[in-house]
Amino acid sequence: MKTIKSIGRLTSGLPIFFLMIYLFPANAYCTQNNTPIIINGPKIKSVEHSNNTKLNDAIETAREFIKKNTENSAEYIKLGGLLLKKRKFGEAAAAYKAALKINPVSNEAKVGIGTVMIKENKLKTAEKYLKSAIVLNPHPAKAYYLLGIVYEKFEDYKNAVKQFKMSIKAYRSSKNETY
Repeated sequence: MKTIKSIGRLTSGLPIFFLMIYLFPANAYCTQNNTPIIINGPKIKSVEHSNNTKLNDAIETAREFIKKNTENSAEYIKLGGLLLKKRKFGEAAAAYKAALKINPVSNEAKVGIGTVMIKENKLKTAEKYLKSAIVLNPHPAKAYYLLGIVYEKFEDYKNAVKQFKMSIKAYRSSKNETY
């Protein structure tokens, strides 16, 4: 349950909160410090719709750009990330694989495929791509982190902790480089 919008502490404005309860009975409550909260109110749904529309527009723009520039691996990676946000895992994996065909040593594409494989619970494949990304780039914080998640799902907690620690170390050593 997400808390989306807080009206602020109301000492003399408690009738406003009761109006909120009347308008949105399933979506309003009062916290312990008398701060009224609306959860998933009508304004938020329109924002979610707006964000979804923007994401669809971004996906369409990336696809149009790729049609004109078929050899741009960065644009395929961008498309893969957008599709991943839409939870279109198969399409995202295809975009990342297209990027790998253009640039076989792309860490971003390998980490992207690893992410998709984790989401699809194909952990052995995810492990393969993430280890490959780490070999190409010894300081990929995100790859170490995702590999830690894979090991955690394998219930190999010793290696999971090791990968999480490596992720922190890689992040600290190179804050600009995340893959």
